[in-house]
Amino acid sequence: MQVPISYSQAALGARIEVPTIDGREVLEIPPGCQSGDTFTLRGRGMPDPRYRGRGDLLVQLHIEVPQKLSPQHEHILRQLAEVERTQVSPKRLSFFEKVKQYFQPSEQ
Repeated sequence: MQVPISYSQAALGARIEVPTIDGREVLEIPPGCQSGDTFTLRGRGMPDPRYRGRGDLLVQLHIEVPQKLSPQHEHILRQLAEVERTQVSPKRLSFFEKVKQYFQPSEQ
């Protein structure tokens, strides 16, 4: 099963609930996980018809990147980019911000 987690959960670690056949199971995610990391919940998977007992449930992490950011989220991520010295795209102005800027007198 693929489980979506946030960037902050992957970087800082978290305890998440994972659905299983018997109900929800808590999975401890260590700090620094990467998208695609797989964790095994022993005996929590599908029953094996050839043997008694159950198989393992494999949980693969998928880090979701938000498509829309609040101004606060964007500000914090830009600060993080400065700390990491990572090149990021400049803030894009919306159409209305561009129109507003066009009609404002320039400072010269």
